Amino acid sequence: MPQEAWVVKCYSCKKFQVQLKKKAKKWKCVVCGSKQDLMTIFFTGQPCDCRVNVQNLNAAEGEKNEELLEKIAHENETLDEYFNEDDFNDVDYNDDVHQDNFAQDDGYENEYNAAEALAEPCQSLAEFDDEFSRNLDNDQFELKEQIESADYEMQKAAEEEKIRLLEFDDEFSRNLDNDRFELNDQIESADYDMQKAAEEDEIRFLELDAETMFGNPHEDIDEYLDF
Repeated sequence: MPQEAWVVKCYSCKKFQVQLKKKAKKWKCVVCGSKQDLMTIFFTGQPCDCRVNVQNLNAAEGEKNEELLEKIAHENETLDEYFNEDDFNDVDYNDDVHQDNFAQDDGYENEYNAAEALAEPCQSLAEFDDEFSRNLDNDQFELKEQIESADYEMQKAAEEEKIRLLEFDDEFSRNLDNDRFELNDQIESADYDMQKAAEEDEIRFLELDAETMFGNPHEDIDEYLDF
């Protein structure tokens, strides 16, 4: 039977990879070499199936990173267009009031918008990872409950079958004991009848022998009475 494997994700390089199933709850990333605890298992199965899932997950992760980089680059281009040198050249920096207003109003607002624009893709990616992890945890929890329920049903059926076999054995033993008891009674009764018949035959033969040897004493008495 082939050994089972896990699909895990490194916390450092964010790469999905295959790790053989083992008792230890620690593993080492084959890409960056980071040692870490086993926190989340994204897939469990044969190594060949795990490799296919790893390729798909890493490809999806790469596409997300490319989209994120493109979005950030687009935002940077937008910021560069907004902060055009010609716009800065038109500003009279000798005007202290205008300089202060620009720093307080436009500068802070633009800095906030830029930070917000850069943080939005990261936040979306983090939300996606959180949602993916929650869905995966829910699926694993439901699968674990199904496995535990199936194990419980199998164990319950095995116990019921064991009890049924024990009851059958007890009933068979009782019936066998009853049959033996009845057979012993029949044998003892037959032995008693045979012994009694043998004793009666023996007494009858002794009486016949006595009559043969000594005659019947009752005949003499009858003759004497007739005289």
